[in-house]
Amino acid sequence: MNRLPFVWVALFELKKLGLEDQGLQESIVRILGPYVRAGIENKALLDQRSLLDQPKEDVFLACEIASIFYEETSCSIDLESIKASNLEMDGIKLKGANLKYADLQGADLGTAKNLTAEQLLKARIDDSTKLDPDLRAEYERLKAEQQ
Repeated sequence: MNRLPFVWVALFELKKLGLEDQGLQESIVRILGPYVRAGIENKALLDQRSLLDQPKEDVFLACEIASIFYEETSCSIDLESIKASNLEMDGIKLKGANLKYADLQGADLGTAKNLTAEQLLKARIDDSTKLDPDLRAEYERLKAEQQ
């Protein structure tokens, strides 16, 4: 039996629970955090492509759910000190994610959703980090203001 539907069913159930009971949202985000962290840090797992396994999509869905709940609770996925360099995170939703000390050098965040320059100021990025041009310009402006 395919693993993907079970993971997605569980994620959608968590989303449903959080939408029905706002008091659960912070706990759900805290549950999703380690799952997202493990998925992002394990590049081999994220790159896996088979008919039975879609871990990258699972992680992206978990981030999407956390982003929705961030609107209500300001509780965010904790990705502090994560090593996400050289990853393609095309389309990932990182609204409010704690990226303090995150190693994003070489990561492809060109189409990351809801990512802010303020979040990036806390992370380690360099010229090899792919960012939306407007986000890169805002990041550079804020970085220059700090100096």
